[in-house]
Amino acid sequence: GEREEEEKRDLHGEAARKAATASTEMEGGLAGLKELPQGGAKQLCTAAIKLLLDTSQDDSILSEGALASASKATVSTSLTALSSVLLESARANADGNAMRLSLEERGCGRDEAVELSELYQTNKDSLRLLLSRSGFSPPKLMGVTWRLDHVVKSRHLDHIDSPLYFVRLLTTRPDGSDGAVEMTCTQEQLQDLHDRLSDAARQVERALA
Repeated sequence: GEREEEEKRDLHGEAARKAATASTEMEGGLAGLKELPQGGAKQLCTAAIKLLLDTSQDDSILSEGALASASKATVSTSLTALSSVLLESARANADGNAMRLSLEERGCGRDEAVELSELYQTNKDSLRLLLSRSGFSPPKLMGVTWRLDHVVKSRHLDHIDSPLYFVRLLTTRPDGSDGAVEMTCTQEQLQDLHDRLSDAARQVERALA
């Protein structure tokens, strides 16, 4: 009813506000790279990669060299933003040039973006391996195949006489290997799945509108 629709609008609005806040914080963190001393952005990116790839890494690397005299608040917000972009780029299998453009669009200076994208490209395979092992990134849906069979009987019932759909979701894992998810469903179950996915797509569109 009306109350349900109002609750949905509230949820969509909250999701949109959270997304906007996260985007603003990321842009602020990337813009803060320009405030770091010379060589600080490159050092921070190197540190971010080390911390992502090795959880036992001592975070004292964030207060050494060019970062020793930098504001701790700037280092912290920029580290968070950089880590997000690194993982986001690796998850999307983006190349160094795509990451550079993404950094520049989000407020990072061109010189810093070039340096950081080169570091990313060098460590891209390691970051993607991290994602595949840690479960940060689910498989990516690449396609769907299906077939319709008419089931006459099964081992449980002598007579069924109903259509049964065999659905296969073709996926690509974070490490680049192919995978698949297979399922069987009745016409009613397939229609229910279709309706739920359509509703999810509409909610995402409304939240991002």
